[in-house]
Amino acid sequence: MEILQSLGVEGPKVLANVAAFLIFFAILYKFAWKDVGDALEDRRRRIATQLDDLDRGKKEIEQLRQDYLSKIRAIEAEAQLRFGRIEAEARDKSAEILAEASGKAHKYLEGARKDIEMEVAQARRSLVAEVAALARAAAEKVLERQINDADSQRLVESFLAELERSRTAV
Repeated sequence: MEILQSLGVEGPKVLANVAAFLIFFAILYKFAWKDVGDALEDRRRRIATQLDDLDRGKKEIEQLRQDYLSKIRAIEAEAQLRFGRIEAEARDKSAEILAEASGKAHKYLEGARKDIEMEVAQARRSLVAEVAALARAAAEKVLERQINDADSQRLVESFLAELERSRTAV
């Protein structure tokens, strides 16, 4: 005890303080300890509930994310399919348009070929008539008489036959 006295600690005061602390602790335990314990337990339960709610929320968010990703993949697949169909339709339409244009061009060329053939035939008839008139005029000059139509026709046919022979010889 001497050590306590040398430190300036008085035994009776320490015992009184210890007794007061024990009494205060007993009163606190009797009246407040249960409420503090209940409050702490309630807080622990609320925190546990909030943590569970957070876990459920995270799982729901992850599930929603997975759902959205699968929907996006499905939409992308559908878009690819539609683009493929549109591309195929465009190719088919292009081929159809080209075939139609080719057919029209062929008809146009065929019509132009027929027109050219008709014009060539017309030019030949016109040339034959001109040659016949020139041959007739030349024959009249040479013979100094007028040639009738039958003579004229014979001369034209003879001239054309000679022209054909010379053309095939070349």
